[in-house]
Amino acid sequence: MANTFLAATLGVTLPQVASARRILSDALTPADFGPAPLLDVPLATRIGAAPWRQPIGFDDVDTLLLHLSTAALICCAYLSGMRPEEVLALRRGCCTRVERDDGTVRFEVRGRHFKGVVDEDGNAIGEGEERADPWIVLEPVARAIAVVEELEDGEQLFTRTLYRYAKGTCMPRSGLSPDTAVERIRAFTAWANQLAAAHDRPHELIPPDPDGAIALRRFRRTIAWFIYRQPGGRIALAVQYGHAAAAMSESYAGRSQANMLEVLDQEKGLALAETLTEAGERIAAGEKISGPARPPTATAPRPPSSPPATPAPTWANANCARW
Repeated sequence: MANTFLAATLGVTLPQVASARRILSDALTPADFGPAPLLDVPLATRIGAAPWRQPIGFDDVDTLLLHLSTAALICCAYLSGMRPEEVLALRRGCCTRVERDDGTVRFEVRGRHFKGVVDEDGNAIGEGEERADPWIVLEPVARAIAVVEELEDGEQLFTRTLYRYAKGTCMPRSGLSPDTAVERIRAFTAWANQLAAAHDRPHELIPPDPDGAIALRRFRRTIAWFIYRQPGGRIALAVQYGHAAAAMSESYAGRSQANMLEVLDQEKGLALAETLTEAGERIAAGEKISGPARPPTATAPRPPSSPPATPAPTWANANCARW
């Protein structure tokens, strides 16, 4: 029985509903019970031409809340460059909108960081410390944080106690662990696939990941891996994410060298290596090389036994020049 729904609808307390149920236990039959009550909430959002789902049942709310919180968590982890423990430690009021003198708008996120935080004896400090410089994030991250602030009623944004039944059984404001985040991402993926299948949109199905479960630490490299390393990746970043490239640079300026900028440089090296590997494979497969030969230089002549220099393919030159 949806005691909470009945109490809110009738304007009574939960103990009164429970007492009434005990009093009426002999009179109630299975015919008096049915599916969870539907909420009188209009569904304005559509997928294609159809509403995104049927009316929301009271028992569906907890599940949808978890999926919404998970979507916000993915957005923050993907577009901010934060490490998992930094995202999970975010607290209410961490994001502010800053208008600069030149008219540009930046969204700053302040929080705790943990890597390299040690005491005077060199021991790691588990609770971390407040980061001196804010992360500079995109507006979708700021919107995601605002949504989670409405879902949670405590200071911490991502907790295990979001859904209704956990609030009465778990320790108050119990923080979300990385392992629990993995399970929520797995559940969110399954739910998103069910939604895509229900709307006959197979092109939006999320395929199984050959590398296993999606952990938060994997989101931090997705921008570099999927966009920056492609030919013209800088332009793609500017188009797809607005000021994302500049924002990342600002956010990590002055930080330790092993950070997002180093990850981006690493991906540039990987892209160059793949370009050269592809060039070698195409040449080995018999593809001809076009373009003018390298002009002679003033260096010492090659020994007679050395083979003549092979001009690099022009398409490889064009790709390598981008990096």
